[in-house]
Amino acid sequence: MNLNLKFQPCSLTHEQKLLLRVCLLQGEDVLKAWQQWVTTVDINNLDSDSNSLLPLLYRNLSTHQVNHPEMARLKGIYRSKFYKNQILIQKITKILNSLRDADIETILLNDVAINLQYYPHIALRHIYNFDLLIRTENASKTINFLDRLGWKYSENLPIRTVVGNAAIFKDESGCRLSIHYPVALDAIQQNVEQNFWQEAEINQVGEMSTYLLNPTNQLLQVCLQGWPFKQVSTAIWVADAMMILNSSGDKIDWDKLINQAKKRQIVLPLKNTLPLLDKILDTSLPPAILQEIQQLPISKLEQKEYQIINSKAYSFIGTFLSRYYLYSRLVSNSNAQLNLIEFTKYLQAVWSLASFWQVPIQVVNKAIRKAKPDIFKI
Repeated sequence: MNLNLKFQPCSLTHEQKLLLRVCLLQGEDVLKAWQQWVTTVDINNLDSDSNSLLPLLYRNLSTHQVNHPEMARLKGIYRSKFYKNQILIQKITKILNSLRDADIETILLNDVAINLQYYPHIALRHIYNFDLLIRTENASKTINFLDRLGWKYSENLPIRTVVGNAAIFKDESGCRLSIHYPVALDAIQQNVEQNFWQEAEINQVGEMSTYLLNPTNQLLQVCLQGWPFKQVSTAIWVADAMMILNSSGDKIDWDKLINQAKKRQIVLPLKNTLPLLDKILDTSLPPAILQEIQQLPISKLEQKEYQIINSKAYSFIGTFLSRYYLYSRLVSNSNAQLNLIEFTKYLQAVWSLASFWQVPIQVVNKAIRKAKPDIFKI
């Protein structure tokens, strides 16, 4: 039995929707949306989501030869973003080349990957973090290697990605790097990550050589980030999805996209992102595909996860259950009862604990830390 899951993946305002149309459409639609947007907003006092789109706004307005007093300031923002992104790309290039020299293969994910692969200029897509997918057997080697490069371990979170695990690192400047990998246990299917490596595409961008997700898997990851955890700006994931469709829409394997969503129990992100994208930006997605997506059944795991995420108090129990739901995806067994021993082994691996018996202590410590803010409010 499905719950009444009518959750909207984002809270885009009317003005944000107009701005996205100005940034991403072509021809008269751009000019019409621009006139509506610029007369209804204070361009000097925009929300953060809208600010992230300003380089894209400048580029599309310039292409359409729009003459407006704000164009000079927008050009300055565009140039500033180009300079900052160039520095960040140089930094990740150094990391990737160092990992390659250490025989550690990587798939570049998210911000930098989408910027370089789907946007026509590096100034157009904001880079918040670095994300790399590595092979599970290289996890310890990569962590030690990053430490020698000056990247210090920060935390390990159940970030909702196509593989479901991320170790977070930061350097002296505060820049964040996440390495993603499934935790390898006997109970967990080894082919969870294999498809991504088999289907990844090697790319040479400047001095950087790395694997990138193919367009189908990249679109699935973008949809997953856009709902419902808001791991990226709402406006940015919409722009990302549109850029993928514009540049590589003919390469999207829709059957595979839907099958991956069903297999990995991430149907809700597709149900709540692609129709919205089609509505805002007139993407003309295949009607048969949209209809099939809307008719997909939602697993019990996703229903329970939805309830947890949207509960008023996202407590330690909620965080703990989120971790279990990610584990359940890896073992592809959404309806099974909790296998305490295997799940405990999984937590031991995720938290890098030396002993199986350290897991209960870690659970208690995390529960106490999570509860502290609430305790002090009493």
